[in-house]
Amino acid sequence: MGRNALTFSVVIAAALFLGLATSCGDEEEPTPSPSGGRLWVIDQPNSFVQVYDYGGERLFTVGYFPFFMKPNCVEVDRRDGSAWVLDYYVNKLRKFDDGGNLIFETAAGGGEPLVRRATSIAVDQTTGACWVADRSHSRVLKLGAAGKVLATVTGFRSPRSVSLVRSTGDCWVADELQKRVVKLRGGVSGTVKVGSVKLAECGGFDVPWSVAADPGGGVWALDKGAGAVVKVNAAGERVAEVTGFSFPYRAVASRAANCVFVVDYEKGWLAAFSLELVGVRRVNEAAKVFLTGLPYPTDVELDEGSGYVFVAASDGVRRYSTAGELLYKYPELTLPIAVAADPSP
Repeated sequence: MGRNALTFSVVIAAALFLGLATSCGDEEEPTPSPSGGRLWVIDQPNSFVQVYDYGGERLFTVGYFPFFMKPNCVEVDRRDGSAWVLDYYVNKLRKFDDGGNLIFETAAGGGEPLVRRATSIAVDQTTGACWVADRSHSRVLKLGAAGKVLATVTGFRSPRSVSLVRSTGDCWVADELQKRVVKLRGGVSGTVKVGSVKLAECGGFDVPWSVAADPGGGVWALDKGAGAVVKVNAAGERVAEVTGFSFPYRAVASRAANCVFVVDYEKGWLAAFSLELVGVRRVNEAAKVFLTGLPYPTDVELDEGSGYVFVAASDGVRRYSTAGELLYKYPELTLPIAVAADPSP
């Protein structure tokens, strides 16, 4: 799943839909699971990354100010437990091993940085390649597992989000100022124009804020301006739309749960919809899971094997079952904005 820079706005009380909504505010904290994987969490005001086991034990901390200034995205390479961290203000992309040791960072010093105001990364779980929405340079980069630039795709205007189709490695991109989403061929290499490696495209969005690749090769596109979540198939055709959102912020799709999970930043929602959804539906009509009372949720992550959904909100990170049951709330976090799961440390 790819991650955007945090945007602050005024909180709006979550609506309550009869028969669908379940309050998450002021909940008691269930007993944590004693086993499982690891969770990497960006705690932005503290400018560090906290690493927990699934049961809630804090294992170690990565970085402090001024090493990090405003880290905004984290993604785990589940093949070896390493993690990529993007830092928005210092224009750096770094990679750490499974113990939190720095093993790669983009160049510092004079000259133009490799990434500038980058807003999203996505890691290929087959090859270890890291894709980057390099927003200010209006391009998408693909870096190898060791940090070498493998591909530079130009022709975008403020690409905001990237997400990978797991089975093929193809990359969906939210191209904000051109109001479209584009699918790039996963095997791209060298410096190329987007038109030469484009597999599909869908336009007509207002503000395409984020994308979540669908297991079938399509994408779920979150349109901030329209307050909607749009399903686009592998060929680039719109096949479904869920309306009634205020600020759909991040999403992730699960084949195992047959759902796409979406958080709404302003309304404080976590909603889940069937991957087979078609047509235009209101959120209260279409949701299979609908939870309210989450303060400013900014990220959602999956561990499909364990059946866990992790949500980062302003007051902490919560672990749910895919059915929406609250399992645990992680402690000692000031303002977590991004989370990445490593099922097999």
